Amino acid sequence: MKPELKCPSGFAIFVEKVDVGLKKDADCSARNKAAAAVISEISFIHLALFTGLINVCENEELCLLPENILPELFIQISYSCVEKPKDLVKTIVCDGKSENLKCDVGVLGILDVKYGRVDEKTCTDTPSAMTSCRSVIADDIINALCQGEKECTLEADPSILGVPFACDDLPKYLQVQYICVDMKI
Repeated sequence: MKPELKCPSGFAIFVEKVDVGLKKDADCSARNKAAAAVISEISFIHLALFTGLINVCENEELCLLPENILPELFIQISYSCVEKPKDLVKTIVCDGKSENLKCDVGVLGILDVKYGRVDEKTCTDTPSAMTSCRSVIADDIINALCQGEKECTLEADPSILGVPFACDDLPKYLQVQYICVDMKI
């Protein structure tokens, strides 16, 4: 069974803390107590790798974690489930496609952007094992393009959104979560 983070329907993952260490140095007897398992000192690159992967889980109901990326390491994640806004809209745009976001009242309030792949089956008939695939610049690009606008056209294109990393060759997709914010002045 693949390791996962999961929240009930209508709730989203909020990662509070990520601890990473060498398995040989871990004292996992402390993991169910108030403090995290005792961890060893590891290089910054290891911590950055896992922290980047966990960012993929933010604002999702279910997040499948990669298995055995670096078998000598362990990862311990503390997270909570927070209620999603009632008027949240989630839009998926498959690679090579476009879609228009529009608010009848107010302006776009972009809450979450992911370009790559965070699940096994969206926009593909072949299940993907690479569910931590993400562009690091898509969020900034979509926010600059759409945040505070009445409407906005999204294009799922790596030449616009950046090439996602840690991916397989299956199609990618753009996922945007937003609400319409009433901007009374």
